[in-house]
Amino acid sequence: MLEINVLDVRHGDSIIIKTPDSKWCIIDCNMVDDDIPVINYIIANNIKEIEFICLTHHHSDHYNGLYELLDYCLSNNIIIHKYYDCGLSHKLLEVFYDEEKYLKKIYGKISEYCSINRRFLNVCRNDKSIFEISGFSIVGLAPYEDTFREIVAKKYKEKEKELNDATNILSIVLLIRYESHNIILLGDSDKDTQNKIFEDNQELHKAVSLIKISHHGSINNFNEDFINKIYTRKNSCAVISAGCIKKMPSIDVMNKLKEKRIKVYSTNSWDIGRILDDKPIPELSEDLNTCLFAVSDPYDEYEKAIPYHGTISISLDDTGMRIETETGKEPL
Repeated sequence: MLEINVLDVRHGDSIIIKTPDSKWCIIDCNMVDDDIPVINYIIANNIKEIEFICLTHHHSDHYNGLYELLDYCLSNNIIIHKYYDCGLSHKLLEVFYDEEKYLKKIYGKISEYCSINRRFLNVCRNDKSIFEISGFSIVGLAPYEDTFREIVAKKYKEKEKELNDATNILSIVLLIRYESHNIILLGDSDKDTQNKIFEDNQELHKAVSLIKISHHGSINNFNEDFINKIYTRKNSCAVISAGCIKKMPSIDVMNKLKEKRIKVYSTNSWDIGRILDDKPIPELSEDLNTCLFAVSDPYDEYEKAIPYHGTISISLDDTGMRIETETGKEPL
């Protein structure tokens, strides 16, 4: 059995995978206030060995608890075999993020791991095999080498201090294959990258049953054409990891997924089901969106992050896919 756990970390990502042969894999690690749900999960499940940790990209809502995670594992003799990122070297990180002290701490801790295991630090690109056993694999679909070189060269030349939006273009995208299931974790990838992924992976046409929607349900990263091409027509599901800030998850994204009869699970949300059912007053949606996602007083961004499904646990085997949620609510 394959288990995928999308933890409720408000605005950010933290995903824990238990492979069919009981290996543990971690994708991103976000902090909630002073709490780190990934570490809590490790303790609760008595995890002593981790196959890999993957940082999809260098945005803080994906790495904000990573230093503490690495430090905890090192201090408690928890083995981590490999660490993957998009391949920004220490030198480039200093150029792009010279004011980001937390990132420096992370890669200082990674250097400690490298002194123990020289194969610890790895780069993920398209077609990169991350993990594979008989009948199960995790493969990188992005970023692309040419895209990486183009973005880095441009930013380095212009002496910019951070990648900003370009960081999402370099986001790692993963394809998980198990039995008859294809699962795509889109990270925060952009629309162009998603188009390129489909062009290079035509076998995914109408063959994906589960997808983690890109960038917390942002409309800017939602590629409707990509979704139409890859989703199976039966029992399709989408997962969104969001904290209800910056207009995420987008009402438009939720509506489009609903129209396609895709079951949607979102870690946090205002009561979006009620809004979507308010057909007599659709003109209020924009006003409600602005109000509910306001980031200034009197609305505190975390007070309105209502656990809709909370942590989402997905189990897959040859008989199908089962999804359980922390709150027990039905899919949107």
